[in-house]
Amino acid sequence: EFNELAAAGCIPYLRALRERGIAGRIRVPAPHNRSAVWTSLLTGVRAHRHGVLHDRQPRDDRLGVVPIASTRCQAPRVGELLCRAGLHVHQIGCPASHPAAALNGIVVSDRFALEAPADAAKAASGRPWVHPPDAAREIFLRRIGPAQIDEVAAGGLVPREVRTLPDGELLHQACRVFLAETETLFRAADLSLNVRPWDVTLVAL
Repeated sequence: EFNELAAAGCIPYLRALRERGIAGRIRVPAPHNRSAVWTSLLTGVRAHRHGVLHDRQPRDDRLGVVPIASTRCQAPRVGELLCRAGLHVHQIGCPASHPAAALNGIVVSDRFALEAPADAAKAASGRPWVHPPDAAREIFLRRIGPAQIDEVAAGGLVPREVRTLPDGELLHQACRVFLAETETLFRAADLSLNVRPWDVTLVAL
């Protein structure tokens, strides 16, 4: 439990973040998975109307499952509505946003940080991770991986004492992945805000 770990001093950075901000349990409509909840937030309708019911969907050949695609959404998201009204909208890392939609701004899909090719030259078009294509190269150059997260940053989330537990090293690596994904999306958002005009920016870290 978060409160127990915080009280024991095991997660000082997360504890400080919560103390400086606002935290609490959010009541959300079913189904309770990240893609469905975020899509409900961005569309203003429940899952049975927008059509994103799960984090995954069947593969085209029906031989497995893949992460849910943005094309499954059957209701307009707030970013689309704002663009129709003539506003410039950046959308960074929002769940169930892959492939990146063509908005009047920069869009970085939720799968960009962990799945996009490491070589920016191989993904010059940006699609399906980044839109528009002419923003892709700079976005790709700001991407970092778990191996680039230093020990101090990861150690702030998982102290050495915790790493000695049976699953401590797995937790440590998971924190590196989390920090790399968050830093990548933060860099993408920072770049977007500074190189393109915008009226509204939606960021999910």
